[in-house]
Amino acid sequence: MSELLTTGQVIDRLKRGEVDESCDGHTIARCAHGEIVMVDENNHLYASNVVLVEPFLKTKWRILPNYVSFEEAMKALKGGKKVVLEEHEDGDRWAFKPDEYKDNYSLEGFSLQELFEGKWTIEEEN
Repeated sequence: MSELLTTGQVIDRLKRGEVDESCDGHTIARCAHGEIVMVDENNHLYASNVVLVEPFLKTKWRILPNYVSFEEAMKALKGGKKVVLEEHEDGDRWAFKPDEYKDNYSLEGFSLQELFEGKWTIEEEN
């Protein structure tokens, strides 16, 4: 997701385990218990309370993708979920749906390096 969001939209949309980055470099995450905390560039907790003061409320945010390994992506695909492979050089995205994967032709044309080092995400079906 690359659209810029308000602080309120981020609080509403940010799911557990996701990380969000502000235009000024701050990052927040939603923890397993549901609370929103500040994290550093390595996703380590550095402030357990997010204070909703005016400068923070006016900040614009972008939810960062939750990348998974090729193995995790294939397990999700076999489990009936849609996965996406992003190409880091030109920004192309390829979506793989469970019904398309069953014929085993959908991964042809990709090198092993592209598959194993690619940026994979597991997408929520809408």
